[in-house]
Amino acid sequence: MKTPVIIGAFANVLEQARKLTQLDREYKEIDSLWRQDTALDYVGIPNATSTDIFKELKREGHQGRIVGFHFGGHAGNTRLLLEREVGQVLEADGEALASYLGTVKGLKLVFLNGCATAPLSDAFLASGIPAVIATRYKVQDKMAADLAINFYEEISLGKSVGQAFAAARSQINFTAESPKTVQIQAYHREIPLAGAAPQQGATETVPWGLYYQADTKPDELFLFDPPEDPSIRWQSESGKSFILRMEELQRNGQMEQFQLWLEKKNYFEKALVYVIDPGMKFSYEHQLKEINNQLDRLGRQLGMHD
Repeated sequence: MKTPVIIGAFANVLEQARKLTQLDREYKEIDSLWRQDTALDYVGIPNATSTDIFKELKREGHQGRIVGFHFGGHAGNTRLLLEREVGQVLEADGEALASYLGTVKGLKLVFLNGCATAPLSDAFLASGIPAVIATRYKVQDKMAADLAINFYEEISLGKSVGQAFAAARSQINFTAESPKTVQIQAYHREIPLAGAAPQQGATETVPWGLYYQADTKPDELFLFDPPEDPSIRWQSESGKSFILRMEELQRNGQMEQFQLWLEKKNYFEKALVYVIDPGMKFSYEHQLKEINNQLDRLGRQLGMHD
């Protein structure tokens, strides 16, 4: 089976005073993530023009392999800002892009990481795309980069789109400032003077939403198939990820596997005590359920259960 492809288009096209200081980090960290992982091929397009985007979408070697499309940059309602030529800006028609992406065989997810892109979600869903991540109002630049990076890190762990989105959103909720603070102090990814300005929500700090078809189950929507020899990826306290391969754990014995899952369970149980945000609580409870399933399976293999 050919390796799936994600195409990422990034455009930072406004004058220097409105440049998105975190967009380059979003591009580079996502690119670096997939360079270290062979489960997906990632094609990042910096300073993206419409020609660049369609060139990659139509590339012969990508046909039947494109599972995700990511946009990062200024946006508003149904418009996405792209490069035209050096120093020139194109207000691209997002609905036209939705219509084209609907013809891309195998595409599962579109991630629109700009301001107020939720109005486009209906167009992408109407074109037949299973799932769309979009924003309901203005998004803060750093928060946008953080959420995108967190999301693709979770995807790289073998999680579904629904699981990865819940986990990434929970991480943002954990550290997010109040809406008032974010709105006043931060750069945003909106299109200036493009009709009515998107409104910041009164109580919600994280404006991203996951929109999907009626017959799509986000928790069962995967961008790539898990490898036959799966890896357990765990996050150390320092935040640096490392991989413990099942084959190595098996050589050390199933009891070591059991102890690893037990430590992970203890961590999440302790963390859950302090969780207030409903989204984060749901994510932690879901992960605890998965951990308990693993412990039950290993316990039976070790003869701990009747």
